[in-house]
Amino acid sequence: MNTRIAAYGIFISENKIYLTQKRGGPFKNAWDFPGGKLELHETPLQALQRESIEEAALQVNQARLKAVETYSDPNFHMIGIIYEVLEFQEIQGNKEEEGKWFDLDQLPEVTPFVQRTIKP
Repeated sequence: MNTRIAAYGIFISENKIYLTQKRGGPFKNAWDFPGGKLELHETPLQALQRESIEEAALQVNQARLKAVETYSDPNFHMIGIIYEVLEFQEIQGNKEEEGKWFDLDQLPEVTPFVQRTIKP
């Protein structure tokens, strides 16, 4: 079984949340928080800052730990360190992932981390 540790950010503005669409893995095509795996010698917050810029062109200025979630199936174990992003800004740059702002009360099909962390 593979274990993956990743950091994710909850970006909310004006009652909308920014989510990215998964391109692969067990939740292909579902929508998830921007984020990704930790690189060697990287803290979870550093991973969130890097991944948010790469995936969504969103720069994290201030964040606080919201939750640590896990997901397992027979072949995969994911540990998600989830931050509530308190201050951020959109920056110029290419986004690696398909992303959109969604109304908090009209979410699409989302990953278990989003389901468990965002309360309707």
